[in-house]
Amino acid sequence: WRYKEGTNYNPKQEQKENARPKLTAEVGNFDDYDTVFIGYPIWYSDMPMPVYTFLESYDFSGKKVIPFCTHAGSGLALTEQTIKEKLPNTKIYIWTGYYYDDLIKQKDNGKLQEILSSIDVLIDGPYIQEQRDISLPMRGSKN
Repeated sequence: WRYKEGTNYNPKQEQKENARPKLTAEVGNFDDYDTVFIGYPIWYSDMPMPVYTFLESYDFSGKKVIPFCTHAGSGLALTEQTIKEKLPNTKIYIWTGYYYDDLIKQKDNGKLQEILSSIDVLIDGPYIQEQRDISLPMRGSKN
C-alpha cells in the first residue's frame, strides 16, 4: 500500500467498508524478527486499514509488538486493544512518556486501566537525552 499525493484516497470510506488494501511490499524474512515495531497515524480514531492488512498477513506468534503512532492528542486511541485482539499470541509493549505514578493520578484513570488490560508491558518515564544509554533494552535512557 502506498498513498499517492493528488489521489482521491478516502481513509474514512476504507474504514466504513472494513477494507484490506493490498500492500505493495512484503517482509521477506519476517520469521527472523522477535520484536516488531508498528508505526502508524491515527486516522478517525483508528489505525489506517493497511495496518490491518499487515497484521493479518504475518504470523506474529511469540513476538514482541511495539505500536507507536502520530496523533492529534488521542495517544494510541486504544489501538493497542485492537492489536492485542488481532495478535493474541504476542506480547504488546507500549511507552507512555510519563511516569506510572503520574498516570494513575490522572482524572481519566479508567482509560489507563483499559490500556493496561490490553498490554503486557508498560514502559514508563520520559526519554531524557542527557541520560541516553542504548544498552538498556526497551528504554533508551537511564531515568
